[in-house]
Amino acid sequence: MAEKEEFHYNDKYHCNINIHRGIAVGVNKERTVYTKTSGGDGHIHTGLDGKVRGKINPITTTSHTRIHDKYFLRNQTSGQEEDFAMTDWDIALRDGHDAAAVWIVPRGSNSGPFIAFHNYTLQKTSWRADRLPAIFQLKKPLSLRVLDIIVWISSILLAIALAKQITAGLLLLLLFLIVAGVAAITLNAFLYKLVCGARDAENAAARKALSDRIIQMLSEAKP
Repeated sequence: MAEKEEFHYNDKYHCNINIHRGIAVGVNKERTVYTKTSGGDGHIHTGLDGKVRGKINPITTTSHTRIHDKYFLRNQTSGQEEDFAMTDWDIALRDGHDAAAVWIVPRGSNSGPFIAFHNYTLQKTSWRADRLPAIFQLKKPLSLRVLDIIVWISSILLAIALAKQITAGLLLLLLFLIVAGVAAITLNAFLYKLVCGARDAENAAARKALSDRIIQMLSEAKP
């Protein structure tokens, strides 16, 4: 049975931290290669003069590999054995290793993503903060995205208007546009910090509190 503990920060970011520690058995690593081929289409025709004309697009091939780790962790204290399947982690694990898997379940959900894996035998920890639940992920508000566009358009129009007022040449117009771009970037960064600075700071603190608690739970988990 996995150890479970409720977590929250400032009465937000409610979730359950789940940890299962045990001896690894039945470790299996598989790699799946996905290949996509495109191109090769086109057309050719023979003209009245007997010459063959046309074009064939070149064939391009792209591929990516997904790694699947499957294993069991048998807890010696409780005798409980759990099976795990993790994709794109590429963990270092062999049969007999003492290890623990960590996953987060948001409040109101029955399941959640793996975010950490610790191998006690190798003293190696893998973290995947990018897989934290949506409550820990930052998104730019739609209102700020719209405001960004407005600032950019306004800056460009102002630069063009100024260039026309002084009958500037092309080089001066380009200079005005560059200055307008820098001003737009600076203003948008200021507006983002003004609107989202406190939220981002709280999110960073919540992530740190979560990772600190996970580290402590990993150190206290019984094999």
